[in-house]
Parts: sequence; structure tokens; C-alpha cells
Amino acid sequence: MLPGFIQFNIYANIKPMRIIFFILILFIVLYLIFSLLFQSNQKPNENSMGTEMVKDPNCDTFIQKSDAIRRYIKGNYYYFCSSKCVKEFKKK
Repeated sequence: MLPGFIQFNIYANIKPMRIIFFILILFIVLYLIFSLLFQSNQKPNENSMGTEMVKDPNCDTFIQKSDAIRRYIKGNYYYFCSSKCVKEFKKK
């Protein structure tokens, strides 16, 4: 009677493991399906990808173009990091 009892316990332990295994496989398959179906088709925002950098001609600092001070001097556009650099560049 003891060998049958041991055999019954082995099968009892295998059945819940199969259920857990199939639930895990099902979860992985559903996750892959939903990630492929509902992936974002939006273009990334320019701010998240980085912005264009410009070089201040006075102090050689690189700054974001959107944050720079833009001035038209002697037929060209220049970008500056501060009004102090604009004044110093005009003196040169």
C-alpha cells in the first residue's frame, strides 16, 4: 500500500505544476500579443530625443537652440548663451 501512496503523491504534485506551467506560458503569449498589437505608433517628442545644439561664438559654449539668444549681426545669425556674451561679441 505504501508504493501506491507514493505514486499518488507524485501525480498529485505534477498536476499543479502543469497548471502553473500552462498559466505561465499563456501569460507570456498574451503579453507578446498585446505588446505587438498596442505598441505606440507616435513619433517621439523632439525634446525626448534631444534638441539641436548651437555654439556660442563668444565663449564657445554649446547650448540648446531653443534656449539660446539669437541675434542678427553683420549679415549673419548668431546664437548666444547670455546677453553678456552678446555685448562682448559686438565689441570684438
